[in-house]
Amino acid sequence: MLRPSPPARTVVAILCALAFTALLGGIAAPPARAANGFDPLPNALIHARAEHTATVLKDGRVLLVSGVDSRGTPVAIAEIYDPATRTFSETTGSLNQPRYKHGAALLPDGDVLIAGGRTANTTVPLQLERYSFSTETFTPIGLLLPPLDFPSVISLQAADDKVLIAGGYQADPGEVSAYARLFDPEDNGVIVLTNSLVDARFRHATIQLPGGKVLLAGGIGVGGTWLDSVEVFDPATSGFRKLDGALNTPRSDVAAALLHDGRVLLAGGQTTRLFETNVAEIYDPKNDRFVSIGAMPAPRSRAAVARLDDGRVLISGGFSSGSKTATAALYNPTDNTFAATGPLSITRDGHTATTLGNGQVLAAGGSDGGSLNIAELYTPERIDAVTIQPAVPAAVSSTEPNITVHVAATGTAGMTDTVTITLTDAAGDTQTATADLTIPASGPAAGSVTFAVATLGTATITATATSGATIAPSSVLIQPTGFALDVPPTTFRSGVEQSVRLTAQAAGAAQTGFYRGTPMLSSAGQSGTADPRFGGSCPAFTGATQTCVVEFGDLGRRAFAASDGGASTFGPFPVLPHSFRFGATDSGGAAVNLAAYRSGTPITLTVTALAKPGASIAGYDGADFGVRLESNDRTPHARPVCRPGASPRSTTSPS
Repeated sequence: MLRPSPPARTVVAILCALAFTALLGGIAAPPARAANGFDPLPNALIHARAEHTATVLKDGRVLLVSGVDSRGTPVAIAEIYDPATRTFSETTGSLNQPRYKHGAALLPDGDVLIAGGRTANTTVPLQLERYSFSTETFTPIGLLLPPLDFPSVISLQAADDKVLIAGGYQADPGEVSAYARLFDPEDNGVIVLTNSLVDARFRHATIQLPGGKVLLAGGIGVGGTWLDSVEVFDPATSGFRKLDGALNTPRSDVAAALLHDGRVLLAGGQTTRLFETNVAEIYDPKNDRFVSIGAMPAPRSRAAVARLDDGRVLISGGFSSGSKTATAALYNPTDNTFAATGPLSITRDGHTATTLGNGQVLAAGGSDGGSLNIAELYTPERIDAVTIQPAVPAAVSSTEPNITVHVAATGTAGMTDTVTITLTDAAGDTQTATADLTIPASGPAAGSVTFAVATLGTATITATATSGATIAPSSVLIQPTGFALDVPPTTFRSGVEQSVRLTAQAAGAAQTGFYRGTPMLSSAGQSGTADPRFGGSCPAFTGATQTCVVEFGDLGRRAFAASDGGASTFGPFPVLPHSFRFGATDSGGAAVNLAAYRSGTPITLTVTALAKPGASIAGYDGADFGVRLESNDRTPHARPVCRPGASPRSTTSPS
């Protein structure tokens, strides 16, 4: 059934005639290996084949369709590779018309459309055939296409689910085609597009772009000329638009892949009948520009391409310097460089490379002069996961103002990664540090970085890795640690007995054994001599937070101090003694309003002139008095002066 062309809405996913890369999740992880490389599968393809298609099915298996056998005869039998068992099995049904140099597209319901190609008789039109996922059989749709070598067959699944079929070569009468049609899987109909390709072409690169458009670049045009022209199919208008920009080097059989950031890699290719090239360039759809980048390690055309899970691109086999090659290369988009990898176990072209859900790549079939039944798995060196974790408890003191962030990575043994960690504190200030990790033979790689903390509060921690691994951000509440003196009620007052509550703090973290030791309370006279009548000790603290209470009599003119007896620390943080001296006489004195004190934080003292208990403020007739706050080194921080009858005075110490 032929219909006129309506406006089409589409978003695109690609299946190419020569090699098809698919990304899929949900397959179990592969066995660990120490280096990049291809390993031949113990179970070969059931049928040798080259110039076939490989399509990842919705359950993660791979459908391999048709191609030519070792005698050059088109193959009608299809087979399926199961990554779970690493075996191949024939499908229930075979193609009605065997073919090669065709295209395939995954349909929304899980079926697969087979389109184009040629059979043994290059003049015989070929029907479209639909593979049923549920029955594993092929059904001819009844619509005839001219025999087209290497057409683009692209599934438009996001909007109207149609399939674009464009370009190709008709061996008889020997014409390059500007053919363009849309296939509708809902009724198996074909829509004739009003506009064909701007430039007839075959052996061109076809890539889905972000947003649904399709890039068609280079190839061989009318008269056998190598093209540098590029055009874009817009599903919204069902039309083709030729770009003002062009490839820097005219060529066909380019290794092309969509990168994670939406740009397109175009590497190598054939520039004449005898010469391959190693040039590479990047197309950016945001500005329609092509930018040259570093060259591949060797010239190459007709290679198989697969994008790895980490964003790198594997380019394997094909022709190099006029001969078939087994070499392979990896492109790294982070620095636009190529590096040798692999190689394949045997020279070949016309094979497929398919990324599996477990991150491996299946290289299947191809030809080294005759079609092959060899299948190999490529296991890339990779970083599987990188994690960051701030040290717990995230506590600081005036003597240890640092936070440690631990970094761990898993992946292939010997793989290296540089992780950049950024800490943004509560004030918005940032600090950055890096950790270089190398995956060991067993277990994860581990490292740490330390940040000096100037601001307490919640800090966020983010990280990036040169491997491109996704790293979940983290956050940490940075708190002071040390003794907390909780004084109920709110004042020390001369002539009044008080209970002093001493708490070992672990920044709120429930970490048993964070503090170990026996904290002690003591009271001393002005001379500093300890007075055993005033003081006491607490049982050893064994938990993250523990409290004991020591009863004191009239403090009088005595010093009050908390210490650890010189034997204990809070984790890596020394316990600091804290002293408070209160002056008092029978006729009056001073009361210090102190709700709580914690090392590492500012403290505010409110000093009030008091008469002896029961007397009014007006009855106080003493001289001026002051409060002195001292650090461990006895450096005074404040000396406010209060006068009789004046309002209460306050002072704030540094942390």
